[in-house]
Amino acid sequence: MLRTINKDILKFFINYLWSLFGLVIPFFIALLTVPFLIQKLGLDKFGLLTICWAIFGFVNLFDFGVSKIFVREIAMASGTNESDEISVLLRSAILLSFIVGLVHIIIYVSFFSILSKFHYISNPNVTWNLILFLSLSSPVILIGQVSKSLFDGLRLFNKSALIQSISSSAIFIGPVIALALGYNDVSSFLLFILIVRMTSLLLALFNGIKWYVGGTRLFSIKYMKLLLSKGISVTLSSASTPILTLSDRFFLSTIISSEATGVFSAPAELISRVFGAIGMVSNVLYPEFSINYKKSARHSYVIFLTATKYIALLLIPIVLIIFIAAPILSHYVYGSTYKKSFDYYIFLFSLGYAFNCLAQIPVMYLYTKNLIQKIAFIQFIEILIYLPVLYLLITIYGILGAVMALSCRLVFDCIALYGYVIYEHYESLVHD
Repeated sequence: MLRTINKDILKFFINYLWSLFGLVIPFFIALLTVPFLIQKLGLDKFGLLTICWAIFGFVNLFDFGVSKIFVREIAMASGTNESDEISVLLRSAILLSFIVGLVHIIIYVSFFSILSKFHYISNPNVTWNLILFLSLSSPVILIGQVSKSLFDGLRLFNKSALIQSISSSAIFIGPVIALALGYNDVSSFLLFILIVRMTSLLLALFNGIKWYVGGTRLFSIKYMKLLLSKGISVTLSSASTPILTLSDRFFLSTIISSEATGVFSAPAELISRVFGAIGMVSNVLYPEFSINYKKSARHSYVIFLTATKYIALLLIPIVLIIFIAAPILSHYVYGSTYKKSFDYYIFLFSLGYAFNCLAQIPVMYLYTKNLIQKIAFIQFIEILIYLPVLYLLITIYGILGAVMALSCRLVFDCIALYGYVIYEHYESLVHD
């Protein structure tokens, strides 16, 4: 029994490392290529390229939640060895993602047609070339997400990480390849980004060929409706994220100055990435929750509690280390502009983002139980409370007020999510 538990823990840890690998590789590629691109392109053309990157991010964000729900359904099907259903689910998700990609194309073309009509675009020919490539990229990006999610749901994180690292690195690798071949226009950059993303798709097809071609049915309307209906709740939840994450920067820049925004953002980005790497464990937990939930809801809840305990134990020493090293980190981040008060920003950010890291566990658990709308509701309540409190604290305490507001929001979010999960679990026990 003990040997089995140890093997499961080891496998879980290896899966986490693979998931982390898929995040780290694009980061290092960005470190190597971004300075090169800025030097070769200049800030103006590089700025245009970053706008295109932002649009790619928009596509990833608004996929109607298909890929997230798809992971859950694949995990549940794999837990009961339903190979035919996995194939039907995969093709249904691909078809739905293609349709969503077409919706994106209509949105892009309509939006830029309106801008062009009212002469808000200085160079229509160049812009329409960009829109053409961005539009064509949408279905590829969305289908690529589904392909990666297939391996997430099957808990084949080594294959998932490989696809993720190539796909996420495409925005950096594509322009570098274009420049190496003598192409120096943004349209060519987008074309090569598309080619690199297509490479990750072909790799996914090669590694999962038996699921792409298996099954007796081509696709299922029932599965498409399921993915879309549940995925819309994910989209609503995701839609509140930019409001919550950008409001502090906006208020700081309007109430104080853009310099204040920089003072706030620098340590926030650093600390959030440290805890974000730990939070990647939720990507591994999600299929584990889903597989076990179909077999036994109570066992899935035990995994939830166990994961919470171990992640909390891991976070405590990390927070303490950051507390102790705060002066060193502050000097590193702020350099010659360092002030003693900046140490408090590090303290509060580390506490807040530690709770945010822990909050990813109940989020994945609620996804598993199809209670996504509850997450959206909690975030909606957060917005109503957070925005006026944020404004008030910035007005009174300045940058420190923004740091306090953000950290308190992240703590509240974590407590609210855990509170609802525990309440819902005991409610289900009463009804059973």
